[in-house]
Amino acid sequence: MTSPLLRAEHVSVNRSGKTVGPWSLTAGPGDLVVVCGANGSGKSTLLRMLAGLIPADHGVLTLSPGPIGLAPEPFIPPAGLRVRELFALITSTRESIDVVTDSLALAVLTDRVVSTLSRGERKRVVIAQALLDSPPIVLLDEPLEGLDLPSQQQVLDAVGAHVRSGGCAIIATHRPEAWTATQRVDVGGV
Repeated sequence: MTSPLLRAEHVSVNRSGKTVGPWSLTAGPGDLVVVCGANGSGKSTLLRMLAGLIPADHGVLTLSPGPIGLAPEPFIPPAGLRVRELFALITSTRESIDVVTDSLALAVLTDRVVSTLSRGERKRVVIAQALLDSPPIVLLDEPLEGLDLPSQQQVLDAVGAHVRSGGCAIIATHRPEAWTATQRVDVGGV
């Protein structure tokens, strides 16, 4: 039996006077968890809590040691930063950069300034940076939103490859049917 990479037990957070949660989930190597819910139900809040960006007000959150890849929505890049410079902030491994740029068809964009990219191009870049160096846990917020069909398939394939290689992915989505999930967490309003 493999140890879980992440365990959340009845975690909740107070946001602007409103309690969001509680949620419980356990995810290990090879798991793909979809988090579903209506707009404003707490999907992004849950991902930010799992990433350690906001603390849980209640419950217990346990994460395995190691990096977490996060593709937030929205992603606001630093002004003037090129795609290759963004990737270089995360990894110095050329091989890791080549893997994500190949899998998400980003090679032609590496010299472009991130803020000048289209919404779909920027979305692929933020997903790629989350997958750099194959972190054990990847958290993706609405990764298919705003992408054309070929780009959606590239994302599905890249995340699937990450999970098949022993990583864990937690996806906040309005499209759970697009993913081959091992677990579904409904956060409300669905």
